[in-house]
Amino acid sequence: MLIIGSGVAGLTLAIKLAKARPDLRITITSKSNFSDSNSSLAQGGVAAVMNAVEDSVQRHLEDTLKAGDGWCKPDVVNAVINQGAARIHELISWGWEPDTAPSRKLDLAREGGHSASRVVHSKDQTGQSLISVLLKVVSDFPNVTKLNNWFSVDLLMHEKQCVGASFLNLYSQELSTISAIYTVLATGGAGQVYALTTNPDVASGDGIAIAQRAGANISFMEFVQFHPTALYIKGQKGKAFLISEAVRGHGAELKLANEETFMHRYDERGSLAPRDVVARAISQEKLRTKTPNVFLDCREIQDFETVFPHIYQQCLAHGINPKTEMIPVAPAAHYMCGGIATDLQARTSIHHLFAIGECAYTGLHGANRLASNSLLENLVFAHNCAEDLIPQKFEELKSTNPRLPILSKADVPAEFYQVIQKEIQQIMSANAGIVRRNIELKNALKEMTTLENTLLEITPSLTTMQLHFRCKNLLAVAQLILQQSLLREQNAGGFYKIDNIKKK
Repeated sequence: MLIIGSGVAGLTLAIKLAKARPDLRITITSKSNFSDSNSSLAQGGVAAVMNAVEDSVQRHLEDTLKAGDGWCKPDVVNAVINQGAARIHELISWGWEPDTAPSRKLDLAREGGHSASRVVHSKDQTGQSLISVLLKVVSDFPNVTKLNNWFSVDLLMHEKQCVGASFLNLYSQELSTISAIYTVLATGGAGQVYALTTNPDVASGDGIAIAQRAGANISFMEFVQFHPTALYIKGQKGKAFLISEAVRGHGAELKLANEETFMHRYDERGSLAPRDVVARAISQEKLRTKTPNVFLDCREIQDFETVFPHIYQQCLAHGINPKTEMIPVAPAAHYMCGGIATDLQARTSIHHLFAIGECAYTGLHGANRLASNSLLENLVFAHNCAEDLIPQKFEELKSTNPRLPILSKADVPAEFYQVIQKEIQQIMSANAGIVRRNIELKNALKEMTTLENTLLEITPSLTTMQLHFRCKNLLAVAQLILQQSLLREQNAGGFYKIDNIKKK
């Protein structure tokens, strides 16, 4: 059994399989350290109905469908939302300690798009606390092997069935293969395809790219969610620090430099509108005022440093005191609502290949993810995937002859790949951002084809293989976003194309 990816989804699945099937040999790989993932950066929490008096499954379901703007799969939404409380209780039984109120009941936060307080959290570092607990639990199982710094190169295929994957061992700089009757992709998102993202450096869309190369169905890639409130630092590129949506749920207001509020002009929910609405509003205000950012006013939050200690310290580190001054913010690429198409059991279109977490398209989020539904999706689909795999017979693999990449003895300078990556990010940020146009999408696609042809002329060596395939994967994801953006003729959620407005 092979699990590629070590975020909340991958670790949860490994624990469930190891516990139910001690006879299985389970390998879980990480391209970096096991603590380095999108999951570990999640600040807000897990959305789940834990207070049946002030909330209900029906309300959570309706909020999710509304945020998804008509493109969610109702059966998936219903299945996921109904599992919320069970998955939270399971985490607590494994040792997770979410924040509680003085009443000793769970301290439930409220975020944009939610009609009730239902976000279970651990201060403003929920993801990190979850990963810490899950790593501790998974280490107790002798049938789980953890391999860090193993970069997935491609899936192994035999007679249209996935039989494992090939890897570059970043320690030894050697190519290896891991054969498996069942393979699960839990590789996270692809925010690094843009110049400014809240995602870590590892979020380069590897799982989506290798699944596509193997022939898997990839859907809804045009729906890229931009988080509206990343900390704005002049001249910053790469990873941006996220100011959690929970801050607005706690009373913070979005304002212009002159301290004027503006969100009421775009949505009756004001600063608590869903992310797509807020991100587009900020984008329009930036254009109107010819400024690079807006501001988040947290000065009325008396307990800011205790409720959001990590955010508070990060702001101070950049010379901003949230208790006395407004925080400069701007949108940044944050989450892929699309990905490898799966069913409710996380099965993909390729036999014996599963996908869970952000790399998967399940239909839960539709055109726009509701805040804190992503960790819930991770937990539920890891559970569903485990339920599907536990009773399966894990017969021995038939002998296969895996194809490994052809390598060169000569090194291409690392700077070459850095230039390629920078060009991809700049092209995507300029042409496939919050607001898009067909002419720009077409031009960007032509530029991506030129970059792809440049890469095709290069044969990597062992020392440059990771950089080569990272660029190859970023290109694949970028092309999917551009191609599917051109095909979409209706604006919804996080997707907004000027050409679609003109057709009305």
